Amino acid sequence: QMAMLLFAVVWISCPEPLRAFENGTDNVPVVSKIGIEILGMTGDEERLAAMARGMILVKEGERFSHEKLRDTLELLKNSGIFQSIDVPDPDWREPEITIKFRLTPFRRIKDIKIYGAFPLLQKEIFDVMTIFTGDAFVPGRVKSQADLIAGVFKDAGYLAPEVRVTWETDPKDNHVVVTVTIEKGGFLRIRQVEIHGNRAFSDLRLKLRIDTWKASLFFGEIPRFIEKKCKADMENLTKFYRRKGYADVEVKYSVKKIPGTHDVNIG
Repeated sequence: QMAMLLFAVVWISCPEPLRAFENGTDNVPVVSKIGIEILGMTGDEERLAAMARGMILVKEGERFSHEKLRDTLELLKNSGIFQSIDVPDPDWREPEITIKFRLTPFRRIKDIKIYGAFPLLQKEIFDVMTIFTGDAFVPGRVKSQADLIAGVFKDAGYLAPEVRVTWETDPKDNHVVVTVTIEKGGFLRIRQVEIHGNRAFSDLRLKLRIDTWKASLFFGEIPRFIEKKCKADMENLTKFYRRKGYADVEVKYSVKKIPGTHDVNIG
C-alpha cells in the first residue's frame, strides 16, 4: 500500500534584485557554494544530506537558475523524505552567492508494538492498519489506526472494544515507536443453536453446515457470537436448499439474549 505523505508548504521569496536579472545573464550571480543543513535529526544527517544533494539541480560554479531551484524544490517535496524545506534568500547583489537548504526530515516509525490482541493474531491487526514500520510519522494517521483496529474486534464478536494508540520518540535518533493497546471488553456467548421450520432434512444435517453451531460445541473455548459468521451460515444454508431444488427457500436467524447473562440462543 502506498503511504500517504504530508508535505509542508515551501515559500520562496523573489526580491526585486532577483527579478532584475531574470531576463538577462550579465548580472546573474554564480553559485559558489551549496549548503545543506539537516534539522531535527540525530545520527543520520550525512545520509540525508547526501540524498538531498542528489536531488539539487543547482550546481556550484554555475550561474544561478530560478527554474533549477524551482525544480529542485519539487524533487525534495515529492521525495517524501522532508517535512519542511527552507531556502533563505542570499544577497543577490553579490557576484557570487551561497544557496543554503535547511531541511527537516519526517520522523519515521521505527517499530509498532501490539498488546492485547489475543485471541486474534497480530497479523490480523497489521493487515487492517495503514501505517507500517519505516513510514513517515504523521500523528493524525497514527491516531486513525484505533478505529480500524476496533473494527476488527467488533467483526470478531466483541461488543465495545477500546483501542489506544500512543507513541514515544526515541531520543537516540528522534524516530518514533508506536504502541497499540487493546482492551477487548465483553462479547455475546452462544449457548444454543436451534433450527425451526425445517421439514426436508434432519436438523443434524443442517447444523453440520453451520459454523456457528460448530463453534458452540468447542470445549475449552468460549463460543463467541459473530454476526458476520452467522450471516455467512444463512447464505450457505440458502445455497444448499436451492441446490436441492427449493428455489423459493428463505433462511433467517434471530438472536435471543438470555436475561441476566451475556449468553444468546440462535434460532
